[in-house]
Amino acid sequence: MQAFKKTLILLFGCLVFSSIFAQSPSANEIFKLTISPAHSRLHLDWKIKPGYFLYQERIIITPLQSNITWPKAIKHQDRLGIWHQIYRHQLHVDLPFTQTINIKVQYQGCSDKGICFPPQTTQKTLVYQSLGNFFWTLLSFFGLGMLLAFTPCVLPMLPIMTQ
Repeated sequence: MQAFKKTLILLFGCLVFSSIFAQSPSANEIFKLTISPAHSRLHLDWKIKPGYFLYQERIIITPLQSNITWPKAIKHQDRLGIWHQIYRHQLHVDLPFTQTINIKVQYQGCSDKGICFPPQTTQKTLVYQSLGNFFWTLLSFFGLGMLLAFTPCVLPMLPIMTQ
């Protein structure tokens, strides 16, 4: 009879434990990362749900890690008594963007309840498009169009078009 009670308590404990983790959202839902290029800057934006945080030292951005100016972080002490720099609610990082790159962003965060998510990785290839190149391309098409307008096969049409 006591073995039956122990088994019943164990099964009930497993059921409660699995129901807690079955309802937990994924890390991508909690830490929404947006990577967007704009002119010569690259914007990385995290929207962090309430009750969760990102570790600053666990955010790795390659190949641009050395060019990062981090915003002010919050000091947080974990259960082991170790102090960490963390971000809550949102994080915005601006990076220089002057060439086509394959960016890889790794990050890790936890909940205030002590549940940590495995490290997340996002990769994206970003193509740099300079406005100066666009201007010269537009100017060259205009110039070639003007030259094309005065080719010999168009000249007989001038008297008809002027009437």
